[in-house]
Amino acid sequence: MLEDDQRLRSVVVRGLHRAGHTVDAAATVEDARWFISETSHNVLIFDVMLPDGDGFTFCREVRAAHELSASLTQEFRATIRRELERLVDRCS
Repeated sequence: MLEDDQRLRSVVVRGLHRAGHTVDAAATVEDARWFISETSHNVLIFDVMLPDGDGFTFCREVRAAHELSASLTQEFRATIRRELERLVDRCS
């Protein structure tokens, strides 16, 4: 997970851990690059506005370097949004 807001990053990571997931959390694009180069991941979550770049550009970079697919349907996006809101509410 790439999120520069420490509070939001902590809440989401805690919720994902409680749900049984292992999470690598980075606050900068540079840190996220390191995690991606050192370990494999099933899902990548990027913030959009970051101190050293933006999530869209980084996503394109990762996709090009690792030949990944990044297609989310509107329904899946809505589901993710609802789940993240639920996690934030539970952990706040």
